[in-house]
Order: sequence, then C-alpha cells, then structure tokens
Amino acid sequence: MLAGMCLGTVSGERTWLEQQFGDQAGYMPLLSGLGRSGEMPLGWSDASGPESAVHYAFVQENGIGFLRATGNGSGKLQFMIPLKRQVTKTTAWRIKVKSRSPERVGLLMGIRQLDRPDEWDRFFASALFDPGVDWSEQEFLMRSGADPKPAALYLNFGLHGTPATLDIAWIKLEQIDADHYVPPTTRPLIREEGAVAHHHDEVELARKQQPSVIFLGDSITQGWNDAIWDREIAPLSAVNFGIGANTIQHVLWQVQNMELGESFTPKVVVLMIGINNYFHVDSDIDIVDGMANLLAEIHKRSPRSRILLLGLLPQGRQGGTLRREELQTINRHYASMADGKRVAFLDFGAKFLDPDGTFPARFSADATHLTPAGYEVWAKEMLPALTDMLKLKQ
Repeated sequence: MLAGMCLGTVSGERTWLEQQFGDQAGYMPLLSGLGRSGEMPLGWSDASGPESAVHYAFVQENGIGFLRATGNGSGKLQFMIPLKRQVTKTTAWRIKVKSRSPERVGLLMGIRQLDRPDEWDRFFASALFDPGVDWSEQEFLMRSGADPKPAALYLNFGLHGTPATLDIAWIKLEQIDADHYVPPTTRPLIREEGAVAHHHDEVELARKQQPSVIFLGDSITQGWNDAIWDREIAPLSAVNFGIGANTIQHVLWQVQNMELGESFTPKVVVLMIGINNYFHVDSDIDIVDGMANLLAEIHKRSPRSRILLLGLLPQGRQGGTLRREELQTINRHYASMADGKRVAFLDFGAKFLDPDGTFPARFSADATHLTPAGYEVWAKEMLPALTDMLKLKQ
C-alpha cells in the first residue's frame, strides 16, 4: 500500500511498543454495552463506532495464541493502545505485525491524536495492507511530522457494514533512523492497463497538437465539463492528462513516460494532485516531499516549461474539520514551492465555500468532485494567471 513498504532490517531502532497477544493471563474483560463484548489485553481498548457490534477474545490454535477481533455494523471497527511517548519531531517508524484475516479485510495501522476521535481515519503516520487467510509476518515503514499531543496506535480492521475478522499474534512499533526512510510518494507507480492506455492516447495527441498547456491530475482534473473545457481551455491549446484515482506517484510515472521535453514542450504545466494520497492515508509530510520531487522531475525533463501548481480543493461538506485543517497545511507547503520564476502557486479553494465553510452541492455533489458550476469557478479563477504565464517567454 502507499503508506508503507515491506523492507529489511535497519539500524538505529528504538521500540515504542511491543505486544505479544498469546498470553491469556494478560487479558481483561471489556466493559459491557455499546455492542462490545469479550476480553482484551491490558492497556488496549475498543475504539469502534457506536453503530458497530464488536467482540474480542483470546484464541489458541496449534500452539499459537492470539487476539481475535470480530465485528459488523455500519461504522468503523477499531481498537487502540495509547503511546507512552509523544511525537516531538519528524519521526520514521517501522511497524511489524503477524496477522491473518479469513475475509482478507484491510488492516489500517496508524498513529493519531487521542483527542480527535471524530477523525478516526486520519493518521499522521500509517500503513495499510490486506492480511491473507494464512498467518504472515509483515514489515512496513511510515513517517510523520512532529505532533506533540498525546497519541495512540490504532488498528482499524473493517468499515461500512462488511463483516470482518482479524487475528493478530503480535505487533511491534519501532523508531528508525530517518535516513533509512524513502517516502513512497517519491517512487513512480504505474497504473492498470486501461489507465496506461488512456495515458498513451493523450501522449499521441500531444505529439500531434504540440500543446501550449498540459493538465496533470486525478479525477477532478480528468472530469472537466466538456462544454466549459471547449469554451475556456481548449482555445489555449491544451491537453488533459488527468486520470481518475491518480496519486502523486502515478503522475510521476506519467511525467517519466510521456516524452515531456522531447516530443512536445508545453509552455505551462497545470498541476493539481495529492488528494488521493491524503485519502489513502499518506502522511502530510510524505505528500509534501512527493510534490517537491514531482516538481523537480518536471523541471528536469522540460526545463523551459513553467508550472502552475494548484492548491488542493476543500473536502467534506462541513467546515472546521481536521480534514480541512490538514489540507490547508498541505497547501501552505505547496505555496512555499513557488519560486516566482518557474513555479507559480494558486489556491482558489475558498471560492467554492459558503460563508459558514460549507462546500455546497451546487459546486460538488459529493463534496469532492466538481459539478459544471464548480468547473466554471475553476476556469474563472485560474484563467487570468494561466494567460499571464503563457505570455512569458519560455
């Protein structure tokens, strides 16, 4: 998964947490009520949604003792343990786990603040993988910036009404030397066959058209309303390379495989990317490093092209959420990458919001993707800056 990779042993490690789940004597009964039942090792507690039924139990099979967590319901299935230390600086971790799941449910392991239970899916360091039906041992690396508030390690093993079972024998969280950590957002990642075919179709179009502008991004970029694109963007000689579900590392692969600076050299590259990394629980610091690496790659391949880097759009219907706060933090880091020469930054996300911070349905039906009215706002806010950049000499 994006947030971590299986890697070998590294030096300089320091253990923050080590839990063996095979000693039944260490288990304590859970408080009854709220759909919770069973017992759990001392120090651990359930953090599932109130609309979910969850059961925990010590199980022993073939000489292996482990914790079995089972649940169902319309909300999250999650358990946690507070960390005894606080994250006072940028930190890289290795997390090891031995687990299995009959349903192969995704196991999301992450560190987040204790005081934001409403934001259960937002972590400042996380790793996600799908345990198999047989026991396996996995290792992942993850990293976060400093966050000195009290934190906990959370294990999320199900969501949205799907029955889920997780068996876990042991888990270990270790701090590692930052030099051994390579952000997954800086490694190019190829898409599936259909998306790659679409990419090559756009490359062929760019060869023929020799565009002045290319757009890079995800489904928000790919989804430009045809009428608005034809009226406002196409006259600028533009090609849209946006592909739904793209992440920063997918766009990095596109840049490395589009003959940029060879078969065509656009005057301006319009870039909006990173929201899928955020949804896939990449840490903010990894997203920012991924963007810096992507900008450098574009410059390396097409040094005459300028980049119009766009801020990530608001997400979620309501304002005042941790999600909105974190996206604004990412955008501030994006803004710092503008150099006044080759990179310009533009953030018009506030133009989509009502005075109370609501992201209204007239601009986005799902509080993520844009309606035609949303693309009208995008065009209105972007075109002056884009037009000025096109007038500059390459």
